[in-house]
Amino acid sequence: MKPPRPNRYRTHWAGQLRANDVGQQVRVAGWVHRRRDHGGLIFIDVRDRTGLLQLVFRPEEAPEAHAAAGRLRGEDVISVSGELVRRDESAVNPELPTGEVELVVSGLEQLADSETPPFQIDEDDPVGEELRLRYRYLDLRKERMRDNVLLRHAVVKEIRDFLSDEGYAAGVHDGPVGEQLCQQHCPVSHVAHEFPQLCEAETEAIAKVLDSHVQRLATIAHGDGVCTTCIPHVTTTQRPLVSTSSTDLPTPEETR
Repeated sequence: MKPPRPNRYRTHWAGQLRANDVGQQVRVAGWVHRRRDHGGLIFIDVRDRTGLLQLVFRPEEAPEAHAAAGRLRGEDVISVSGELVRRDESAVNPELPTGEVELVVSGLEQLADSETPPFQIDEDDPVGEELRLRYRYLDLRKERMRDNVLLRHAVVKEIRDFLSDEGYAAGVHDGPVGEQLCQQHCPVSHVAHEFPQLCEAETEAIAKVLDSHVQRLATIAHGDGVCTTCIPHVTTTQRPLVSTSSTDLPTPEETR
């Protein structure tokens, strides 16, 4: 990921800092993931879209920031600055990409305070679907859900980039094919909606696109197999790529 654009909240992404950045003065921003008070020293894991970074608040070096850190709660939004240092050998966390470093905070700005969340964001314990949907904006902060969103983005981007390289243009929505296919909420139906001319392409082009990209990526996106109802229609005179009922989608003649 590219470094953040210059702004007053961050100079670096929290999850991308490494040992070769030690010694730099950096500023990061994000949610308070966890907070630990060790009787003087306060440790906070700050979280942004790239991952976690451990913050250290020392009362003798930054008393105001230390006092403010003592009042923070989970999911508060903060922006902090300080020097990135290497952790003690005994404190290195090999399971964390930023586990070799920590940020000794010299300044803290609280950007927003949070009410007590209805479920734990920092854990992946089972949560009822109704509660998850009611607080969807909180559910999407969880690591597993964040990874799902990024996977979906990567799948759609790869499909669109491939089709663009093959000469297809997005944004033409003539005929009922795109409208009907877009009723299915998956990346493959999105492609059918954005590129309706696929239905009139040559057999070889359709086979190449579907065989090498759509079916493989749809399998990844759905987990339990290809979503056959959203694969673009192939007429019976062409080589069928998947078993799709002829009543599911209109024929090319019907879309003209």
